[in-house]
Amino acid sequence: MNKRKIGLCLSGGGARGVFHMGVLKALDEEGIRISILSGTSAGALVGSLYSAGVKPETMLSLAAGTRWFDFFKPSLPNRGLMGMDYLRFILNKYITQDDFSALEIPLKVTATNISKGILRIFDQGEVIQPVLASCSVPLLFKPILIEDEIYLDGGILTNLPASIIKEECDFLIGVSLMPLHAIGLDEVNTSFKLLTRILELSVNNNSKMQMKMCDLILESPEIATFSRFDLKGAESLYELGYKACKSKIPEIRQSAQLN
Repeated sequence: MNKRKIGLCLSGGGARGVFHMGVLKALDEEGIRISILSGTSAGALVGSLYSAGVKPETMLSLAAGTRWFDFFKPSLPNRGLMGMDYLRFILNKYITQDDFSALEIPLKVTATNISKGILRIFDQGEVIQPVLASCSVPLLFKPILIEDEIYLDGGILTNLPASIIKEECDFLIGVSLMPLHAIGLDEVNTSFKLLTRILELSVNNNSKMQMKMCDLILESPEIATFSRFDLKGAESLYELGYKACKSKIPEIRQSAQLN
């Protein structure tokens, strides 16, 4: 068991969230126990399942078996193309006690309060609704209503919520799914691609200060080759996350004084 408290902050990044699962698999193998977790969007989803006791291998099976049509349900567009019924089904299945206090590992989830224009941190009461709100990518998913206020993806304001658990751990590991990379003209040749790039730059910018708060960042430039909207490469992303974490185990043990 760790003598020091290890914190883990999981960023947003859509389908790239499978990378988080590989990181968790490596940490499990090494017997490195996480004392507290924070997550936004995909990080909130993976973090909530892991905090509830779901193994990374089980999460990978879920991701590999999921396709975009699972999210679609015939309805008229209402602030977004898709609802969160499928994700709600998954969360209800694996988080049997819908309360932060019932989780095996303390968790903090962020979501953007569109009504007030602020970031909200959830760590008490219901788990599932805040996680769904944190995963609600603008225009793609419908907003989530909590206490009569509208919530969307936490990554809009803070994609790597390190600061919210910094003071509650001795060593903080951040896992980033949004490495900035140069792109060609053909990658911004549609309105959707252009908007995606603008959001990517915004997210990268709001993560800079958060990254500085982490003692170690796990990231790979190869993540950029994977779509944030396609789970076809789930196994490869999982392996990428696993290897990225494994390569840093000696550093984690030394810096976190785990040896």
